[in-house]
Amino acid sequence: MRRASRKFLIESLIVVLCLLGLLYLAFREAIDMDQHRQRKTVSELNLNMSALAAYREKFDGYPAGDRWQQAAEELVREGFLADVETKDVWGHEYLYRSPRLERSENGRALASGYSLRSCGKDGDCGVSTSRGSFSRQEYERDLVIADGEWTLWPESSGASLKPEYGTVEP
Repeated sequence: MRRASRKFLIESLIVVLCLLGLLYLAFREAIDMDQHRQRKTVSELNLNMSALAAYREKFDGYPAGDRWQQAAEELVREGFLADVETKDVWGHEYLYRSPRLERSENGRALASGYSLRSCGKDGDCGVSTSRGSFSRQEYERDLVIADGEWTLWPESSGASLKPEYGTVEP
């Protein structure tokens, strides 16, 4: 009788450990997927920032407007982007603001500055004016570029996630 209960106890522990292992793997996979999405969004924002810098170099200003789709279509039309990607990897629209209209040149509205933002996993864009990095695991945080500089970004110890922070020389 004692031997049967000991065998049952060992089998129960093995089952519990297997279940805990499966839960860990499922949780770990979800975290890895969010990290991958955050990296991809950072990469897309870097590409867009470079395209905007090249546009500014050529036209001495940024595309004016309140929608990323309009600005991205202008960048595609001028050959600075290959295609229009208007949503981040979580499916939320990128927010683009370039409200400081300076002038119109050859029918092109130009602005002196811009901000481009991904609202993060939760899609809730904050109005934070803070600058700096945040933990890579804070997937709900916004990713923000303003006037060619990262203003909010995930900190990174790995070079694969760390974008080229700082000013993009126009």
